[in-house]
Amino acid sequence: MASDRILVDGMKVRYLYREAPSNPYDSGWHFFPGDESDEYANDPDHWAIYDVNTVANYDSTITTVLETGAPCAFEWEDSSKKFVSVAPPDPEAEDAKFKDGLH
Repeated sequence: MASDRILVDGMKVRYLYREAPSNPYDSGWHFFPGDESDEYANDPDHWAIYDVNTVANYDSTITTVLETGAPCAFEWEDSSKKFVSVAPPDPEAEDAKFKDGLH
């Protein structure tokens, strides 16, 4: 899954995380430029499912971390010009947001 900010607006990936795939065709990867407002991020029309190779064609920097198993997360670090590992999102906290109608 990737934000339109990347594949439509041409922004670079600055945050990505991988969760356990939900089916055999799912890589589990989610890609963000990191500048989405909550309003933008909560609108499903701003997101789409893409093949990971398609996202990599827009931003090849992601290829350095794509072999990492789930769960994992990375943020772009400007000073080192690479992705650095960060704590992945808590799936239970995300589920709670959806149940509470916050997402």
